[in-house]
Amino acid sequence: MNQHPLGKLKTDEKQIESYRYNFKKGKLGKGAYGTVYKGINIHTKQNVAIKLVRKSDMKDVDDEKQLLNEIQILKSLKNPNIIEIIDVLQTENNYYIILEYCNHGDLESLIYKTHQITHEDHFQFLIDILTAFTTLIKQGIMHRDLKPANILVHIENNRKIFKLGDFGFARQISNYKNQIMESKVGTPYYMSPQILNGQQYTSKSDIWSIGLMLYQIIYQKTPWLGRSESELLYNIVHQNLKFPEVPNVNELCKDFILNCLQIKEENRFSWDTLYRHPYISEYFIKFQMQRSSCQKKLFYIQNYLKQKIPNVDTLTQIFQKVDTSGDQQLNLEEFKCFIQYLDNSFNDDDVKYIFDEFDRDGNGYVDFEEFKQYLYPSPPKKAKLQRSLQKKHMIILQELSNLIQQYNMSPRQLFRKYDTSNNNSLDKQELYALLKKIDLNNQLQLEDIETIINVFDENDDGEIQFEEFKKCLSLIHNDELFTINSSKKMIIETDEKIQSVPQLNKKISIEQLHNQKYIQNTQNQQMIVLQTNPQISFNLCQCNI
Repeated sequence: MNQHPLGKLKTDEKQIESYRYNFKKGKLGKGAYGTVYKGINIHTKQNVAIKLVRKSDMKDVDDEKQLLNEIQILKSLKNPNIIEIIDVLQTENNYYIILEYCNHGDLESLIYKTHQITHEDHFQFLIDILTAFTTLIKQGIMHRDLKPANILVHIENNRKIFKLGDFGFARQISNYKNQIMESKVGTPYYMSPQILNGQQYTSKSDIWSIGLMLYQIIYQKTPWLGRSESELLYNIVHQNLKFPEVPNVNELCKDFILNCLQIKEENRFSWDTLYRHPYISEYFIKFQMQRSSCQKKLFYIQNYLKQKIPNVDTLTQIFQKVDTSGDQQLNLEEFKCFIQYLDNSFNDDDVKYIFDEFDRDGNGYVDFEEFKQYLYPSPPKKAKLQRSLQKKHMIILQELSNLIQQYNMSPRQLFRKYDTSNNNSLDKQELYALLKKIDLNNQLQLEDIETIINVFDENDDGEIQFEEFKKCLSLIHNDELFTINSSKKMIIETDEKIQSVPQLNKKISIEQLHNQKYIQNTQNQQMIVLQTNPQISFNLCQCNI
């Protein structure tokens, strides 16, 4: 008779089908919904992690629902940086979830072990976790409990590999960008301010947690402390984020963290802007290209519908035909049938992306007003400009508008020049690069760009599309608050005296133009050049583009 490869079961061992574990020595950790043991497949000798959940520990139906939710989500995820689910077994008393085994524990234990993880590991952590999130974003899954204890670490060929695990609080959502959540879940130190305060929140709560863990790995502490959730929230709101002096941490890294840890969700990174941040963007070119492809298809659909639907009455008729359920709103399936009827080359990912853009309130449906608003967006209101912008913002924007008008520049080519990601929109970094060329007094900071983006951004996606760019510049140019009345002469200050010279009618390069500093003379409504700065370069284009 052949002896079993691992021999007889020891007194402190248990076996469930092909998997064996030591319930005394093999314990890896314990969570709210079960204990995890190191186990082995008795046939393949493969190490596994066995999550044992006792049915008696489940207090109500919601507990079991949460466990089954985690299983369902893990089964749907295939990514090298997400813990793989191998098998699910159950007996009369227990559930057994067989998971991929990581040989170096979790991030939390490494943080508190001296020299086990250092700030040099932060970049690999960031790339690995964001790689995991490319799959979560595509499948519309919000984790909601990101913390070091849920990041597993595996060492292979002397390289740490970080993997995302424990999806017990994860939630499949219909609109990854906008859908609003209310339930309070997660671990307080890593909760976003919205969750701590019992407010509604979106998938940006995961961005907050990523930024906080990144900070903790680099600086070996969390940026805020508190003995209670209320004290922690108070400190987050009232204590500025500080970056201790640590060697080899560059400004791009700090800027990345700063954008993750914005208290207001509208100021925090969107997922698209996060992946395009220069600190990590080169590692996610393929993902960005896929998102860019979806955006191009969105513009195609938008323009196609505008051409085919001349007025709101026609739009109403079409919407009613597409709304097969007759409930005055389109669910994803109805929307998909409509889009694929227009162009059957659009795949499910394309349709989902477009649906999320139309679904502005994030409730999982596109109602008629959302449908109409996306095709016929309302122009920015003068009141919004007056309310939002400070004087320094107005000066920069009116100067940009004036230069475009005065020198017959092409707004589209200017826009394309700074759209370095080639996705037909300007994010915060790209708009900042453009406006800094005009801001010779260095008054603008990154946080000012948030204010300016909010003025341009009609569809509230955190970025500026060309139509938004053009429309807002036109409004600024025509608004009496922003009009710069150029005279037929320019006054140039040179060597302690001012000389009047005829207005230049010949074409002038942007570089020449922006080597000079302009302000508005409110008394005589003439443009004054205060100084010439030959060191400033603005090699963008010619004014006649």
